[in-house]
Amino acid sequence: LALGYLAFHTLLWEVEPRYGQAILPLLWVALAAIPRQASQSRPRWANQASLLNGATASLVAFGAAGVLGTQLPQKQVIAAQRSQLSVQYHAKPKTVTPGTVLAEVVDVNAPANYFSVQIHAGSQVQVTLTNLATGQHYRLTMAGSVARLHHQLAAGQYRITVQNL
Repeated sequence: LALGYLAFHTLLWEVEPRYGQAILPLLWVALAAIPRQASQSRPRWANQASLLNGATASLVAFGAAGVLGTQLPQKQVIAAQRSQLSVQYHAKPKTVTPGTVLAEVVDVNAPANYFSVQIHAGSQVQVTLTNLATGQHYRLTMAGSVARLHHQLAAGQYRITVQNL
């Protein structure tokens, strides 16, 4: 018992995730130890019934997946712009004097209902989004280090304006 615990602990528990592949040969050994079932003859109608049940279950599952797919659409990223100045690259903050305004024009290629801009934590800024075709202004709200907007946006060109306070 102790040897089995030690082997399990060494091979599977205390290793890095990339070594989890060691479980595959162990599963093959475990599957090889399972005895083969005795063959039983079944009437022909029983085989046909199980085939019909399987086909029916498959059709119902595919139909339900289609219905759920149309009722529960997944989020789709319309446009994402990342650079080496993004948070994911651990960009170093740069001091900007109060009152400085930074602007960037972006293309939104399809209608969207969410827009966000990453800001360094602790920054005091006001972020607005302007539709260049209509002149409509949207003020983004701060949520941690992200300025976000939950609003229906038409496709087109927008200007992101960030004002340091």
